Amino acid sequence: MLIMGRSVEVKVTGKSWSEMITILGTYKPRLYYYIVKWKPPDVGQVKCNTNGASKGNPGETAYGFCLGTGMGTYFMLKLKE
Repeated sequence: MLIMGRSVEVKVTGKSWSEMITILGTYKPRLYYYIVKWKPPDVGQVKCNTNGASKGNPGETAYGFCLGTGMGTYFMLKLKE
């Protein structure tokens, strides 16, 4: 499952701190989700799946990928932290 959130801009001006806390305390972000299902490639084709992440910019990073066939055979996997 893939969960995505949208950044929300909250503009509060001319209010007291207690009013601002009340407004922000009642805010509920909307989450959008999509079901993501992996599908193998057709016979005779190769599929490359990738993923990556970063903690800060610059900061710690990691990535990985795998190449596989429609028969469920993976012939190259690589990970880097």
